[in-house]
Amino acid sequence: MTDTAESCSVVLYKSPPAWGLPSLSVACTQVEAYLRLGGIRFAVQECITPSASPTGQVPALDTSADLVGTDASAASAPPLAEFGAARTMVEYLKAKVVDLDRGLTVSQRAEAAAFAALVEAKLQPAIAFTTWCEAEAFARHTRSAYSSGMPFPLSFFIPRSQRKAVLHHFAGTSSSEVYQAAADALDALAVRLGSSAGPSSSATDFFFGSQPTSLDALLYSCLAYLHAAPVVHPQLQRKLMGHRVLSAYVDRLSLLAFATSVPAAADAHLDWSAWGGTHAADDKFSKARTEKENELARKGRRWLVCAGAAIAAYIFLSGQYIQLGLLSGYEYEEEEDNDE
Repeated sequence: MTDTAESCSVVLYKSPPAWGLPSLSVACTQVEAYLRLGGIRFAVQECITPSASPTGQVPALDTSADLVGTDASAASAPPLAEFGAARTMVEYLKAKVVDLDRGLTVSQRAEAAAFAALVEAKLQPAIAFTTWCEAEAFARHTRSAYSSGMPFPLSFFIPRSQRKAVLHHFAGTSSSEVYQAAADALDALAVRLGSSAGPSSSATDFFFGSQPTSLDALLYSCLAYLHAAPVVHPQLQRKLMGHRVLSAYVDRLSLLAFATSVPAAADAHLDWSAWGGTHAADDKFSKARTEKENELARKGRRWLVCAGAAIAAYIFLSGQYIQLGLLSGYEYEEEEDNDE
């Protein structure tokens, strides 16, 4: 996947790497893991803001035929909508590119569906909660990580607006409830992975043995985040580290799937024009991306002008008030002198 001389069939738009992880976004890591485990040749385009993606949301996939992802306008809470976008992309890749689940038996498919539902229902909400809802974690890590590289005022507003959306989603839900559900899920996963462990490590590299599946991409993305991200709540960190089989699984898949680098979209050999790519600067998709970035810049400048005008008006009106106050006081003193 490092040889750019061969054509790439897919471009993955994702959040940049952070905290030693392939991406700041768990959903982006899931899609990238699927691409890597499937041996699919792809390039990456790192998006500092979700709006730099062709869908306005990360992750997103661009192929020579299709643009796959979730429309940002339909997402009430973007950090949570990412999980649905990743699920959509994995289903697309299974149907049209490579199906990692093609070798599973009927019973294995049922088991994979059950554990996938467990991860999506218990681990993903806990990851979103610990990343965005915990005030200390947000102030110390999340805000700076998500705003890195963003121009002002986007660096100020985007992380806060995303946190507000996630807080609204979890309104009425206690942290203990979320974390306990995730801890129980980790226990169940550890039991399952431990039961399949045998004397030959090569036979148990993945969830179902020697061949990767879509469940491995999903599970790895969550466990790797819980293993490395500094925002993870101590309860979840302790639970994960208490299961050696889960830590070993993360280490093993990191080595098997993420040991090699992937070319950036600008450096990859594409025999088709990717959205926003540099291979055809005048095509409509490149133009669309440029217009979107320009619109963001224009909005930023308008915000600065409005903020400056508001400050100037405040200072002016405050000065007028002070002057009027002084003048009234002076006139009042003159009246007192005349009375005397």
